[in-house]
Amino acid sequence: MDELHIARWAELPSIDLYKEQVIDLVNLNLTQLGLRPITASMINNYTKLRWIPAPVKKKYSRRHVSHIMVIALLKDIFELSEIVKGIHLSKEALGLDVAFDCFIDEVERAVQLVSIEKSEEAFRLDQLPSVHRILRYTALSFALHRFTRNLLLEREGIIHEA
Repeated sequence: MDELHIARWAELPSIDLYKEQVIDLVNLNLTQLGLRPITASMINNYTKLRWIPAPVKKKYSRRHVSHIMVIALLKDIFELSEIVKGIHLSKEALGLDVAFDCFIDEVERAVQLVSIEKSEEAFRLDQLPSVHRILRYTALSFALHRFTRNLLLEREGIIHEA
């Protein structure tokens, strides 16, 4: 995974795209991570539920693509409503382009951190049978997920109090 690269804001097309082009672009960027492909019906559902902005004249901008990419990265971990809250919090704090680039940087960094070579050193996984490695990664995933969820809830509480 040393050569992992996910497009940043400036690398996303500056021209608006049709849905099929968006699907191709998102899947091209995310298949290297082993994620399930995004489909037209997923995008339709995200739009219908207002989790992403509606397209303008059936075309999608960088803004749409960035939302879809973030959802695609996180949909197996978080509820979609939580993802949307996180997107909005990040946009408000940093602006969409900066928030997107920071998130993609962190995703790449995290994937490299837990790659087999580096994680075996960091977590001494090389001494564990594979089933124990699976259990360790599962437990780490759970802990990170709960911690992140609690941070989002805490942040949401702060915003409601302000």
